[in-house]
Amino acid sequence: CVGCVWCVGCVWCVGCVWCGGLTKVTQEKGSPDIESAYDGEQIRIKCEFANPVVEKGEYDKVKVKSLRNHGKPGEPNLPFKTLNILLPQGKTVQSIEVTGNEIHLTDGYRVEHGEEPVPIGSKIKYRTLPDPAIYESMNPFPGNKFTEVSIQELRGYKILILSPTH
Repeated sequence: CVGCVWCVGCVWCVGCVWCGGLTKVTQEKGSPDIESAYDGEQIRIKCEFANPVVEKGEYDKVKVKSLRNHGKPGEPNLPFKTLNILLPQGKTVQSIEVTGNEIHLTDGYRVEHGEEPVPIGSKIKYRTLPDPAIYESMNPFPGNKFTEVSIQELRGYKILILSPTH
């Protein structure tokens, strides 16, 4: 049942990233829908997005204003938001908690799937089919709400990168 999706791919909020440091509330530049706060023990990030809109067609397109869509070949093409979280100096991530609302699509929806990339100028016609392990399953997709992509460093600063699972 591809109708069962976690928050349409990534309409979620990172509840708690446990660390320690200074207190400040900020908004991500250009995104009035993302707020963060740090109380010396944890970073709280709240993400709020518009309600999803489904455009009906041969395959239904799930869209959320201000979010891009992505899907691996054969997997549902869903809206997502990757978060880059600056970690306080000398602190480490102890745990990550993600909360959010599940959105279930009812029967009758067939969510558009990701396609294989096609080289520019290719004369070969590619056709990617939906993954039956996902589209014929009654399990929600994606199964997890996020993936910790990595903690990267830039000029001595540590940045936690969280992405949706898919």
